[in-house]
Amino acid sequence: GTYLENLEAPFLGVGHGMHGGGETAMNHGYGMAPLAKYLVDTGRTGAPLAVYEATWGGSDPVQALESAVTDYPLRIWYDDFFRQLVEGKIYPYENPAQTFVGLAGPARTRLEPGSSMSWSRFEVKLPDLAAAPHPLFFTTDYPDPPADAFFVIRFEGDPWLGIQCFRVPPDEQAVRVASAFEPNEIKYGTIPNALHYKTNRHQLLTLVSNTNATAPYTNERGGVLSVGLARPGPFPLETNTISGHAFGRAFPTMTGTGTLSADAVSDLSETAGASFTTVQASVWGRETVDVTLAYQATISELSDSWESGGSHHNLTTTGVSDYKLVQVGESGAIVQTQTDSSGSFNVTLGPEERERGFGFYQLYAVYPVTYTVDGSVLASLDQEWTVAIFAIFLP
Repeated sequence: GTYLENLEAPFLGVGHGMHGGGETAMNHGYGMAPLAKYLVDTGRTGAPLAVYEATWGGSDPVQALESAVTDYPLRIWYDDFFRQLVEGKIYPYENPAQTFVGLAGPARTRLEPGSSMSWSRFEVKLPDLAAAPHPLFFTTDYPDPPADAFFVIRFEGDPWLGIQCFRVPPDEQAVRVASAFEPNEIKYGTIPNALHYKTNRHQLLTLVSNTNATAPYTNERGGVLSVGLARPGPFPLETNTISGHAFGRAFPTMTGTGTLSADAVSDLSETAGASFTTVQASVWGRETVDVTLAYQATISELSDSWESGGSHHNLTTTGVSDYKLVQVGESGAIVQTQTDSSGSFNVTLGPEERERGFGFYQLYAVYPVTYTVDGSVLASLDQEWTVAIFAIFLP
């Protein structure tokens, strides 16, 4: 066995070797060769021998490591070890991008033509002194993202797990571009220049690490990691023709359009229907997310007439007078209602939407309708008609 045959060992956690026994423990030891070299390269030249002697004498190897390296706490310097490991500063990788895709297995995000989503969510569980690589990469035939596109990383879980992000070229060693080690349950950040990654065939690697060490080193800490491609708003919505309804007639016909605005948006899509427009999008944020939904509808034909039963029937309106946005809860109950004559609404997706994973909103146009028969007013009312439905997801 050699280190090259056990590249995954440093990422599996110390308990994998301590409690594996037999060949598993031996192979894990081969794979941990970078740790010994890291200690020597960083000036702790006596540490490998001290750990070996203490372990040979029956001491706990992690406690021996903590006793041998005293300039920084283990939890701090072990994240630096992971950084130098990924950056190939200890032992350079022959093909870094391919290596990390192989180590990640299914925990990767592959953006290719026809992808229904440009982000992924992963459940992360790590034992002590372990790390999980999560590469994101474009296929060569994926369309170039817009110049303002960027990557978003959001982690929510154990506050003591760390995040490091690396740019991985196809034929060079990785370079760290961002990190977050503060003990917060939510870690959130963006990486600019997604187009540069695509055109240069670079990979974005997100590494989640658990550098805590408490015997027997098998207790897992975890959370949820979301990584993806996003753009800043506002996003214009397509113009759509919608048929309203009043007194059993398809009236009036409205032409509507609008915008969706948020700081980071992924996968905006629209489905234009004769009755309303459906808009879906994913929006990113650290905790709460502010979104502006705007929609305006115009009515070109303000009346509709027909003959029936020997009488002249007529529907008239003066146009859209108001808009109403209704937030619908999981059970279908109305959570909140807003009205605005301009059709512009600010909504905040908070803890409840975060728990559900999305917010659902219906936008109504309100217009007065008068119904006359042979010139006499039969009825007059304010009619409400759904012009747009917004399903907003939270990665």
